[in-house]
Amino acid sequence: MTVKEIIEQELRNKNAIYLLKEGMFFRSYNRSAMLMVTTLFPYKVHKKWIKKVNEYIYYCGFPEQGLTKVKKKALEKGYSISNEGEKMLVITGVMVKESYENWQKQVEGVESARKVERSEESVIECGRCAFNVRGGNGWGSSSPSAPQNDEMGSSSPSAPQNDEMDSSSPLAPQNDECASVKGLEIIQRLRTYQVANHTPMETMQFVTRLQKNLAVMENAGVTGAIGFG
Repeated sequence: MTVKEIIEQELRNKNAIYLLKEGMFFRSYNRSAMLMVTTLFPYKVHKKWIKKVNEYIYYCGFPEQGLTKVKKKALEKGYSISNEGEKMLVITGVMVKESYENWQKQVEGVESARKVERSEESVIECGRCAFNVRGGNGWGSSSPSAPQNDEMGSSSPSAPQNDEMDSSSPLAPQNDECASVKGLEIIQRLRTYQVANHTPMETMQFVTRLQKNLAVMENAGVTGAIGFG
């Protein structure tokens, strides 16, 4: 389905969860996403700007191996399940707990809280090196802004940035101690990266960016300080 078709389907949606098969994941959008997280499982909701339709979409998802537990819980709640083609599963009879508009506002509140958390800076002094561990794009306040990545093939100046690693921010450690902290930051990024909330393509891009940053550190001759050499 195209983005436009998904949006139109969700505008007609009243009390159903449309699960779309995308690669190795199932995803639900807009009203379907609202019903999924409010009645079945509280998956993380993502917000993306789609330039083609000039609006934001909301979505959540899970890997295909998680479909069994989703169907089980839906049946336990008395919902009906049907297949519409090979790449769409529909859960109907879902109880609507709140309006879509109010839910959107709640998501906006969560997004704002995330931005505030990401903007909090914890500056670590390593001799001559001072850089941000949590601020900006995650690689330091002096790093250039990351290009925004829209998984639907579009981007907007107002689109939120991914929580992934910024390949445009080269690492420039000045000593082994700084490199150690950078290495710990990379490890933390790996630990917190949620594969279930990303497509295979997004995950591949994430790993590629991580490898590029490690290559920069290796070229600088500091990887041994963090156990990568």
